[in-house]
Amino acid sequence: MTHTPEEVVGWAVERGLVGPGAVAVRLDGGLLNEVYRLSDAGHTLIVKHAPAAVASAPEIPLSPARLSFEGRALTAVPGLDLPRERVRTPALLALDAEAAMLAMEDLGPRADALAWLPAASQEEAASMGAALGGWLGALHRQTFGDAALAAAFDNGDVQRTRKLVQYDAVGPLLEARPARGPAEVQRRRMAAAAASVLGELLLARGMCLVMGDLWPRSLLIEGEGIGVIDWELVHFGQPEQDLAHLVAHLWMAAHVGADGGGGRARALADALLTAWVPELAHVLDERARQALARRCAVHAGAEILVRAAGPFVQGYLYAGVPTAMVEEAVDFAVGQMSGGEGVGLFTGIAAFEALVDGAG
Repeated sequence: MTHTPEEVVGWAVERGLVGPGAVAVRLDGGLLNEVYRLSDAGHTLIVKHAPAAVASAPEIPLSPARLSFEGRALTAVPGLDLPRERVRTPALLALDAEAAMLAMEDLGPRADALAWLPAASQEEAASMGAALGGWLGALHRQTFGDAALAAAFDNGDVQRTRKLVQYDAVGPLLEARPARGPAEVQRRRMAAAAASVLGELLLARGMCLVMGDLWPRSLLIEGEGIGVIDWELVHFGQPEQDLAHLVAHLWMAAHVGADGGGGRARALADALLTAWVPELAHVLDERARQALARRCAVHAGAEILVRAAGPFVQGYLYAGVPTAMVEEAVDFAVGQMSGGEGVGLFTGIAAFEALVDGAG
């Protein structure tokens, strides 16, 4: 069910968030929900409505309870002892679980990370990556093994949907594409099997609180500050769904040139991982580190595949690009998932390689 701007204003008026003269404008770019900015006498706020499916892909069901989890995260995360100098989350203003509506602070007309990167310097990109990586590592470390948070953020509906449309989709997506002989067919089968295993594993309780949707459009940048928005996929899970997720998107941005060239995306990814590793190195034994590295590669490959040749192409980086570039992305994704390229995206990043080797 789609809401009209007038209905959204009415909902906010009933809760005393705005006056009856407020104006609601639907924002572009929201894939999961209907998102509105409400303006009232110079004051603005954001209101979301979660339909019972992905807003941009109605054929994909997704539980409206995701907004309840987002509201829970916007309350819980500020209570953690995270670095706050540069990274913050919006304040929760209202949550109506029955109507699947949420109101939160408007962080303003900031550029998202994808729009910000082309104008940034390598040094600025690295600085942003270091700030975000330290914050993300602290989030994962401080919530590691927390039984109360594990119970509160058991967002199983989201993980089941992700298994269906991201991990289990790998096999059918690759089967639909011509292969270059038996070796390529075998490589693709290995990739599909690895993705399916990861999807199943991620249904189980994980090790820490995971934001769950850490991609460039969830990062709003103003000056040296970063706002982290869109916590609908938050859950108690595995770090790769934050760490490898964002690094995969940075690889894609660099691949299609959306970062403006000059290594900006790579600089951000390197700094992110370098800052993240020390936060988690001491809580993971050698076996856990090796397993995490492998899962990172598989998740990154699955994410690249669905963005380059799957259900989430439209409106993003690979929409309208040359076919050869799509094929490059698919081949790279298969390499990540099949294990043919080691830790792949993370090769050459000294801190991550040291973590995997046991010296982190």
